[in-house]
Amino acid sequence: MPNEVLVVAGHPQDSASPADNRVIIAASPSQPHNNSASPVESLVDEPSATSTVSDPTQTSSPFGATPAPLANGIPLRVMFLGASVTRGDVSVGNLGFRSPLRDQLAALGNPINFVGSQRLGAFKDNDLEAFKGNRIDQIHEHSTHIVPQTKPNVFVLHVGSNDCLQKFDTVNAGKRMRDLINYLLKISPRATVVMSTLLTNTVPSKEPCILDINIQIRKLASALQREGRPVVLAEMHCEQGLPDRPLPMDISADGTHPFDHGYALMADIFFEAFLEADKRGFFKTPEENGIPDDGELERADEPLTYEPEPPKARPNPPKENKDAPKKPEDTPPEQPDVKNKTGSPITQGVTQVPDLKKVAEPEPAPEAHPLPETPVHPDTKVEGIGKSNNQNAPVSAGSPPEIIPRSVR
Repeated sequence: MPNEVLVVAGHPQDSASPADNRVIIAASPSQPHNNSASPVESLVDEPSATSTVSDPTQTSSPFGATPAPLANGIPLRVMFLGASVTRGDVSVGNLGFRSPLRDQLAALGNPINFVGSQRLGAFKDNDLEAFKGNRIDQIHEHSTHIVPQTKPNVFVLHVGSNDCLQKFDTVNAGKRMRDLINYLLKISPRATVVMSTLLTNTVPSKEPCILDINIQIRKLASALQREGRPVVLAEMHCEQGLPDRPLPMDISADGTHPFDHGYALMADIFFEAFLEADKRGFFKTPEENGIPDDGELERADEPLTYEPEPPKARPNPPKENKDAPKKPEDTPPEQPDVKNKTGSPITQGVTQVPDLKKVAEPEPAPEAHPLPETPVHPDTKVEGIGKSNNQNAPVSAGSPPEIIPRSVR
């Protein structure tokens, strides 16, 4: 019987039960042994006893352990696929989990380049393939337009919450996820896929659906590993009893997006998944297609691209003197030509800040001019402003009088 091992990144245990002869391979060398709990879905048949694997990120040194690059320092061309959590919504500067994860990977010494059709986040190498409100099938569609151009050697998937929030055929979420992963590995055969279960969700009545989709994701990860596919799983949900997972208190008021602390925990879990993939020898050098190895060096001279708060409307804006000559600062500056790493203009994720000087202002009221005196013919009857009981009284200046000719006798 072939070995069937589900790699759960960040799991704190290495334990085997003689009764059922099952094993869990841990992907978190920093966590102590703990025999208190284990996720049911991550236990699979294994004919052998537990075995230990040395940490590939640690090398001997007279000054202590030092980090070593993954896969002998090959470039990591990473594409993040997902929705608003992958974008880092609610986090400061849309850093999310991507920015701290990049810092951890770069500290190992590997060249890093994040790729995708979008750019978002207050850091240089901020490309991604994530769209607000998108489901698994929609992300699959988006991927068909960018994966053939970029050919990443690592895909990071965190998607599925919107399938629950939109009540979209949730019983088949795992099938749609398999279709997406099969496509990614077909188009970019040198890639490794880092799957992820979904975060806990505090939107009323949605957590049972999240738990159900997570079961589908775990089963899919186990099946793909049995098929020999280069797949690891990052366990994000706290209900598995694993330490350092985002809890309900780490989720913002919208019920879906974590605060900065929750995103930092996600970065650590994804980092452990990268280490696990390296242990299993999954990483391969990306296909040469002209994309630079280091995404930060590529953008050393470019401005940061992120979503600022919308400008506030000015109360009581001053009147504009149209006759005054325009000053140089009145001319709006040219917006930078921001493009993704495939050379295509960015269509989403870049917010152009409008010029506050162009906020609509009320038109000034026209100046009042005195009306000329209207000559009155002696044979006319005058009615209107200035009218008196005496029909022959003179008319005062002001609004124009209404002149009514007398009827012809």
